[in-house]
Amino acid sequence: MVWLNANSKISYPRVFSKDSREVKFVGEGFFDVVKDNKRPFKIITENQEIQVLGTRFNVYDYKPSKESITTLVDGLIKMRSNNSDRFSYVRANEQAVINENTIEVHKVDVRPYIAWMEGFFYFDEASPKNALDQLAHWYDLEIIYADDIPQIKFYGMINRKKSLGSILRILEKSGMKFKVDKVNEQKRLLVF
Repeated sequence: MVWLNANSKISYPRVFSKDSREVKFVGEGFFDVVKDNKRPFKIITENQEIQVLGTRFNVYDYKPSKESITTLVDGLIKMRSNNSDRFSYVRANEQAVINENTIEVHKVDVRPYIAWMEGFFYFDEASPKNALDQLAHWYDLEIIYADDIPQIKFYGMINRKKSLGSILRILEKSGMKFKVDKVNEQKRLLVF
């Protein structure tokens, strides 16, 4: 089973082959994969290949970012950067971050990374870029920074059913200012 977050796409054959189950993916999705030793499950993204051994995990791999984040709830996966032949193993409560050719695996609290499935934005020491990227995907926004990105952190959970305006009013309490405009049917969020 796969749950797709906003602006995400998955492609797969009508029927999987006898010896593998392979999908192509862009965006953010939560995967719940049943173990099948005879037909391994693979996820191919622009930045990585994930081989699944039966597990539940979240993949964050939006274009054009060079960074991919895979967070394991339970089970075991092995993965590699598309620029490498070396696989790394990721276990429950671990996260693999691929940035260009490097993979860093570390322990995490998985809750912030799967909160979107429960209808929340979860900010736990989130940088403005991280928080605004989440809003950009959900509300289909282009983010434009008028100045350097402030070095502040956001904390808390916000229901995704709230309007963009009400969320921005909450975030403005940090001292940041926002303006939403529209250019050629594309909504832009100006940050200053």
